[in-house]
Amino acid sequence: MTSSGDDAAERLARVEARLDEIAGRLGALEGDRRSAPRRPVVGLHDDGLHDDGLGDDAGVVTYSGSGQFGPHAVKLRQRQDLATVFAADPETVAHVFGALASPVRIQLVRALLDGQKTSQELRGVLDDASAGQLYHHLRELLAAGLVVQPARSVYAIPFSKVVATCVAVVAALDLAATNHQARPPAPGD
Repeated sequence: MTSSGDDAAERLARVEARLDEIAGRLGALEGDRRSAPRRPVVGLHDDGLHDDGLGDDAGVVTYSGSGQFGPHAVKLRQRQDLATVFAADPETVAHVFGALASPVRIQLVRALLDGQKTSQELRGVLDDASAGQLYHHLRELLAAGLVVQPARSVYAIPFSKVVATCVAVVAALDLAATNHQARPPAPGD
């Protein structure tokens, strides 16, 4: 006879495995095959991170977030080993940052984080910008994969990318606030 704790642990392990499988399939459907595979962290353990077999000395970058984005609650924790970060295709990374490198596009992204919007609603966000201006900026966001068009004249940020998009904005704020005069630590410090 097994204890209810053992049953719960087994169920949790099955759920985590299934979610990993679903996340992988979803990533294959949405993702650019040129980009490195990502490891979504589904289960939380004592240290708050999923043990994915990376040693402490391998180095990792982790981000997470949760919130109400439009009518949907989204929660994500992402972890990448540093080798994957350093091996990222510079063209892909620059393309995404380039798409976000416009105050108008940041306004559009912020509006879309609240849920899908029609082109007419987005024009209102931009104080009735011309249709040509709006579509120019939307094309850049679409080409970078940051925005999708689920229906004619309707735009959205995929749920799988809302937290990462918020993290990109937070990282930009952190980078802008960093003291540019600070010296890196000396080797061995």
